[in-house]
Amino acid sequence: MGKELVLGIFFMAILITVAVFQSGAVTSNTEEKHALCSEGRLHLFLDVYYPGELRAAGYELKDDKIVLRFHSITSGGLRMNPTNFTIPCIPKNLSPNIFEINVDGDTFYPSCQGVLTTPISSKTANSERSVYYLTSPYNLSEIALIELPEKYSLESLKLENETLMIEVSPDGDTGSIIVKSELLGKRSWMRIIYSDGSKTWTGRKSTLGDGECPIWISPTS
Repeated sequence: MGKELVLGIFFMAILITVAVFQSGAVTSNTEEKHALCSEGRLHLFLDVYYPGELRAAGYELKDDKIVLRFHSITSGGLRMNPTNFTIPCIPKNLSPNIFEINVDGDTFYPSCQGVLTTPISSKTANSERSVYYLTSPYNLSEIALIELPEKYSLESLKLENETLMIEVSPDGDTGSIIVKSELLGKRSWMRIIYSDGSKTWTGRKSTLGDGECPIWISPTS
């Protein structure tokens, strides 16, 4: 595992998002003309970090917000739910805070703008925009995608002497895992070390976007 796998996982996540778009984006019967918007079409890509699987249920232009609705399908561990919406207008002041995420009545907002590496080409003469946001009911700065050494599983996270210790055990093959921890949000650690109790590996981190965002942690070798 290494840099190639890290990049592979990242681009796979983006391609999944684009695949969702190509298979048919979520739309709504909401009136297209609205004071919030100008002419054009917006392709909104959204990764929702949520404890379980979600299903997109359309959007609504409401006052100064665009409400993106979801239904919870299953509960369980924290997972990334990639989806997208095609909105037949472009907000005049496009920013994450105009999008309200609504999951069965619970609301929260995007706090991270991701890097859209696969642009969507315009199929019409109208103006089009593409944006990519990350959101969660949790603090995204406390969430990380942790890549694990081959055939290892995650045991725990610890903070020792400005070092984030990722304790693993050689009894699994999970590849990577999404983790939420207050230790991640503190960001007071300067180094990353993987350890199985008998040997150690150094690790590295990178951000998944701009703003309050998850991070990506992987072994350096």
